[in-house]
Amino acid sequence: MHSMEQPINTIDPTESDQFVQEVNAQALEHLFRSLPRVAGTVLVPIAMVWLMWTRLDPAIVMAWGVAIFLISAVTQSIPALYFRQARTAAVAPRWGLYFTLALLANGLAWGAASMLFFIPGSTALQVFLFTAIIGLCAGSISILSYWLPGYYAFIVPPLVLSA
Repeated sequence: MHSMEQPINTIDPTESDQFVQEVNAQALEHLFRSLPRVAGTVLVPIAMVWLMWTRLDPAIVMAWGVAIFLISAVTQSIPALYFRQARTAAVAPRWGLYFTLALLANGLAWGAASMLFFIPGSTALQVFLFTAIIGLCAGSISILSYWLPGYYAFIVPPLVLSA
């Protein structure tokens, strides 16, 4: 019979922290390996710029297009830089933060698009704009769900700014 005074078997907090670091490192590793296959980050902005070019001030459209491609380039370069260094579970949170900030910038750019590219009276363009934003957010689930801070950083700005 067990005594009520027996200690409950628990995990040492340092082991728990190490386990969390390992899980986060594995999640980032999987996420970073999946990124090169994402074509939506290139094709959707091209379509957006092409459709909006003659309907809005080209300087605004071009500025947004350049910004989204620069942000995407930074986002895509983070995994390459991560894989060039000695990867340990201890450095994963720092790279996760870099990636999350890049995704936040990307989300803010798409949120800005929902306001900049909203053309009153043009139902077709409004449908395209919001379908593109919702499609990018929905499509990001399969990849970014491995890193929830990045997922939320990407989807919240465009969804809130589109509302």
